[in-house]
This record gives sequence, structure tokens and C-alpha cells, in this order.
Amino acid sequence: MRKIEKSEIVEVAKIFAENIKDINIHKYFFPDPVQYHESMELLYLFYTNYHFDNVFVSDDLKCASIVHPPHKKFKIPSIKDAYSNFTYLTSIGIKAMSRLVSYQYWMASFRDIVTKEPNYYLDIFALKGSYNLQVSEKENFKKCDSSDDILINIINKANSENYKVFTETYNPENIKFFEDYGFKVVKENVVPQISLTQYNLTT
Repeated sequence: MRKIEKSEIVEVAKIFAENIKDINIHKYFFPDPVQYHESMELLYLFYTNYHFDNVFVSDDLKCASIVHPPHKKFKIPSIKDAYSNFTYLTSIGIKAMSRLVSYQYWMASFRDIVTKEPNYYLDIFALKGSYNLQVSEKENFKKCDSSDDILINIINKANSENYKVFTETYNPENIKFFEDYGFKVVKENVVPQISLTQYNLTT
């Protein structure tokens, strides 16, 4: 596992967008099917740049993740941030960005209620050529060297510092994958306005 390089931002953003393209929550952000896929790539290009310091990839660049450490406050993109990147705002759309920001604030507050203590937050986890294990409703991940490279290193680092790792999935079929890495479901809830069940897991 290593930190992303600037030259890899576009490729990693495409991996994120491809993995997450079919989740219903993103269709709530981008209801226009014509603009959907292009908007998704732009959104994750913005998000990858925004969280650049917390983006990690496997050594073979087949697995990518965004992991937020416990000692830093989770940064939530704001409309002001989007305005500072005007290309993203105009291409993604103000309405979509507003919905994204609202969702991020809800997630952050709910996460604090569930975890009750600082933790490593596995925000996004994606494998090249596959659907995202956290959000796919069509296909599940299987353990592999690339996923081991990311998850085992993150979990070991968290354990060495006496922290847990927190993440969520919208696909109950993926729970077994997480359990194989030592996660367990601690809470289920329904995302407001979307009626989508979210499974919260921690090590």
C-alpha cells in the first residue's frame, strides 16, 4: 500500500467512478441518465483531488481507497470548495453538489453517533475492473492480493495505534467479505430521502 501520486489522480478517479456507477444514491445525486456517467467521473475527480492526502493505492494500482485518519477532522466538500473549482461545479451541477454536501454532513453526524470514538474511516474502497464492494448491488468482491494490500495494512496500522476501522456498505452480500477481514455489523439504518439501507461495520 502506498499514497497516490499526482500523475495517478485521473486513473484512480475513474476506478472510483466505475466501481460506484450503479449505486442508487448516486442516481439521486445525478437523476439525468444522459449526464450520469460523465458527471460521476467529474465528481470523483473532484473528490480524489479534494482528499488527495488520504488516497491510497495497492502497489499494483488495481485497488484504490480513501482512508481518513482519526486525528484529523473529516473534511466535507462545500459549495464554496466547488466554486473554487468552477469547472467541476458547472459540469457536475449545483443541485447535485448540494445533495452531495447534505449527504456528507448526514453521514458524518451519523458516523459520530455510531462509533462514539475516533477511528480510521474507510470512505471508499474500489478494485479496478469490479464493482465497489461497499455499494455494488450487482457483483461482490472476492479477497485478492490487491484488497489484502490495502485492508490488512490499514487494519494493522489502526490496531497498532489502538483504533478501530469503520466503513459502510449498501450491499448485504458484501458483509461476508468484510467479516473475513475482522469487521462486524454494528448498525443498520436507512439513508434519508433515498430509502436505501446502509450497513455500518467496524473492526
